[in-house]
This record gives sequence, C-alpha cells and structure tokens, in this order.
Amino acid sequence: MNLICSMYFFVLFSCFALFVTGCDNESNSGGGGEDSPITVSSVLPSDIPGGAPNASLTEAARFAWQEFIALNWPAEQGTREVPDNSQLFGDTSFTGPLVWHTFRHKVEIYPGQDNPPGFVDDEAQDFGYQSVPPVYRYGTQFGDGTGLVQACPGQTPVESPAFINLDEISQIGLASMFAGVTPELSDVNSVPQLVRFLAKGNKEYYKYVVDKNALEPDGDPLFSHPEDCASTPGITYCAAINNFTAVSQGNGDVTTLPGFVIDFDTGTIQLKTAWRPLTDDEKNSGRFYTTTVRYYEANETDDAACYREDEWGLLSLHIEHKTPTAPDYIYATFEQADNILLPDGTRVEDEDGNIINPPSAPDPTTPNLFYMDGEPPTLEIVGESFCNEEELRIYYTEIPANTGLPSGGNICTNQRNDSIPPPIINVNAEAHAAIADYNEDNGLEDSPWMYYKLINVQPVPFDISDISADDTSNTNRATFYTNNIMVETDYTLQVFSGRLTSAGPPSDLPANFENFNQSTTYQNVLNFDGDELVRTYNMGGCMGCHGNAQGFGSDYSFILLDGRVMEPEAPNITAAGTSNGFPNVKQIEEEQAKEKENEEDE
Repeated sequence: MNLICSMYFFVLFSCFALFVTGCDNESNSGGGGEDSPITVSSVLPSDIPGGAPNASLTEAARFAWQEFIALNWPAEQGTREVPDNSQLFGDTSFTGPLVWHTFRHKVEIYPGQDNPPGFVDDEAQDFGYQSVPPVYRYGTQFGDGTGLVQACPGQTPVESPAFINLDEISQIGLASMFAGVTPELSDVNSVPQLVRFLAKGNKEYYKYVVDKNALEPDGDPLFSHPEDCASTPGITYCAAINNFTAVSQGNGDVTTLPGFVIDFDTGTIQLKTAWRPLTDDEKNSGRFYTTTVRYYEANETDDAACYREDEWGLLSLHIEHKTPTAPDYIYATFEQADNILLPDGTRVEDEDGNIINPPSAPDPTTPNLFYMDGEPPTLEIVGESFCNEEELRIYYTEIPANTGLPSGGNICTNQRNDSIPPPIINVNAEAHAAIADYNEDNGLEDSPWMYYKLINVQPVPFDISDISADDTSNTNRATFYTNNIMVETDYTLQVFSGRLTSAGPPSDLPANFENFNQSTTYQNVLNFDGDELVRTYNMGGCMGCHGNAQGFGSDYSFILLDGRVMEPEAPNITAAGTSNGFPNVKQIEEEQAKEKENEEDE
C-alpha cells in the first residue's frame, strides 16, 4: 500500500543511506538544498535531499538531473545496472550500453511464454536478473514456437540482441507519433517517420514481479497473472487487485484495504523512451545520442513480424522512481532539444527550454482542438482541415478505435500546451554548465547530453483545485500537466487529469469517491496510512495518468496490468497498442454502471 511517510522515517533512512554510500563528493546524490550544485556522478540518488514533500521545484529538478546523469552513464560490459567508472559520461567513442539500457525490457519481465529469461528461484541471485544478453521471447507464433522473432529478409541475424527493443508503435493504443523532418522513404523501414517506444523496469521492479513470496507466502508470481480475474479470483495477483479496487472503486464507502495489495519496493524504477531514425545532418550534428536499436516490420513472406537493427536517435526519456518519501513515485521527463520545430525545421526552443522562435500559430496544435467533458467526453477539431504531413513538424494520428478522438488525419504540434517553467529552465542551464565543465576537465570536445533538457518533474501529488498561477510555484499548471511532447503524444496525455475513458479523451467527472470529502472530480491518486485511506487527489499529467493504473490495483504500473507481451508491434501487421494496450476501462465502466443501476433498483 502507499504510505504517507513521516519525516522521522525519512531521517532514519537518510542516516542509513549516508552510512552505505559515504559522504565524499563522488558519492553524494547532487546536494541538499537550493544552493546545492549538480554534479556529474554515476551515483543514482535514492531520494530528494530533505524529502519529496518538502522539495522546491528547483530541488526536484536537480534530483531529476542527477538521475538522468547516473542512468546515462556507460555500463560495465556483461552485467546489468552497474556503471563503469573507468568510462566518461557522454564520451561518444563509447559504443556499449548505458546503465538504463541494461534494465529489463518489459518482455524480459513479462515474456509471452514460460518464465522470464534467466530466471532462477533464488532471491540471493536476484532471481536471475543479471542474465545477459537480453532475450525477447514473445508468443508461440514466433520462431517455431520459441517466441523468438526472426530477422527480416536482408537483416543479418544478430547473436546478441540490442538492449533497445522498440516493440511499441503507439502510446497505450491512443495515438502514433511521427517526425516530419525524417525522410518519408526508406528501403528497410516501412514507416520511417514513425516514432517507436519501449518500456523497461529495473532490478527492484523485476524482483518484486517474479518473487512468488512478494505478496503472500508461496503465492503466484505477478508476471504470470491471468488476463481475466473474474474466473480466477484466488490467484495472488487477482486477490491483490480485488483488495485494492474494493477501495479505489468503492465510491468512498470502503476506506480500509481488506487484504494484501500490490506495493512495489522503494527503489523501483520504470522507464519509457522514444526513438526514430535520424537524417544525415542530424547524425553529423552531435546533438543526438544514438545507439543500435531493434525494431519490427512485417515479413512479406509469411505475414509475421520480423526484426531489423539500426542506429537511431533518442528523442525522450521518461523516469518513474519510487523513493522513501515519494510512494507515488517521482516522475521526471526529458527530451532532446530539437523535437519541436516550425514548419521549415527551425527550432522553437533552445537547449534549456526557452522559446526562441515562437510559432505563428497561437494554438498548441494544427488544427486546434476543442474538448467537451461528458459521458463520454469528446475531442473535436476546430475548422475542417488537418495539417500537412509534408511539413517538418512532429505530428500524430489518433487510433480510430477511440471513438471520442478525431482520427481523420494528422494533428501537427506547434508548441507545448504549457511552457517549461522558469525553475526548470534555470536548472537545465545549471546542468548543461556542469556537463560543459566536466567535458573540459576530461578533454571531451562535446557531449550529446548538452542537447537534452528536463521538461518537468512531479515529486508529490496535488489536486487540480490547487493549481497556482505562479509559474515558479511547486503547484504551477505546467508541473500539474507534466508531459513529454514525444512520450505523452496526443491531447489526452498532454492535458491529462481525472480518469481514462473508453472513448479516448480523459474525464474529470467523478466515477468514484463522490462521497469521499465531497469530491467533485475523479480522484486518481490514493494515499494510505497503513491500510486506511487518508487522502485522494485529482492529479494531472504523468502521475495522474499512472494514478489510473494505481486505481486498477497495479501500483502505478501499466505494464503490470498488461502482463505477458505476446507480440511486438509492427506497422501494417499488428494493431497499435498490441504490446502496451489501452487499459480495459470499458469493462470497469460497465461494471460501475451495472452496480449503480442495481443500487437505484434497490
């Protein structure tokens, strides 16, 4: 269960952490206050110094940058999550994996069949987490039943698969994103402008999901959970889900958890990243981090997915980190500096996030979008025309299955719905200065990390009613709606609050907790003291969206809800959202409607 941590426990944990890591400059996590500088260090910070509830936006941003630097440190070869301190941060001559690359891909945690690759039922060995190279085992329809996708025609089979396994072509089945700057034609990539995604979990995440004793003695490990709990309520996963949804879907009438629930351990990290092929000019610019990726195409010979590997550029990195004082996770999201472009390819923002070339269009997107809340909510375009895909801007298309979203053409991005707030811009400048000093001290001419920026960070939840007009405040609008222009993609995720709906757009209308604290909006983040519910929020952005996953009982993890990954997504062969589907909110809506109908009949 999520706990509201007292400062007493935080002090105890901090003392323990200092004992473990020491107090020298190399081992600190980036400072302890407003004046603490960012350091280029491979040490992953365990928490925001002073605690997440007490952090200013500046302190939270510095923590996020310390995470970013540590996770993008070169990794030791042949292992997972171990930084190689003999290597330099940002050295382009290093061609091996970075620390976060070595986290387990979701299909290495939730394989389409059998146990996770390398699994051993031994906690002392971290349940085989360290097994390398990675193995991507999907359903029995691949590789003569082995689940191993075969190389595409013309692709030389590789012995060690790339750590970057891009098996998603949409964001949770809502929309697909495209980069107009990328050439439309390719001999090997059927949709070269398409942005592709992956999701990963670290060792703490993996261990919790594969440990049969994580929730109850000799229970069922979470990775093997069934798709439908209605027919198997006794399964450990299903019992935990039912225990949590008794409260989260209880309309405020049930406030005590009736039994064990899913509650990932402190230190758990989940990642989401976005990638695309680069133009020759982009490759030569030094502004993008590039590495070998695996992506999937349709095999023309048997109409099944096959893989290709190539060198692509990193567009964004989204980090969710559960810390001692942030049981709802700290959400930090980074982007490459050149994502948002004018129609002629001119950058809208600089490397720190300042707007340097404002678009002529006053609206965030072309066409402009009009949102109407309701049952169901709808999103419609203002005007009659979609945007021109021949322009160099990024654009997205909504998945037609989401009936409340406009899916008749391309929607181009002009600028962010909410500009990056000043404290974040200032910390970006501070981080870039620290990296520049590090480069000079170590004889590096440049680093691609100079061209990545923090977009925002959410250390704790706050309610939509508490949004401040002060853009330097911890509760400013941009922080409430924290999003990444490449990972959160469309309107639903760019301006998210309330709840997911089966129509596509979100809704603030209450479907639960109508009685709890007289809430007038959907409450998507729940905080507990022990087993007792003590506070709820209608939170926005990353935390609010993942709060819907918490409400379904999975402690903010959508990939846990989806479970086993049966196939990789490939254009023209699998539906977008196949491997990271939209949550089954329709089923929940139907159940709630039926319960309400029964109550009215009584």
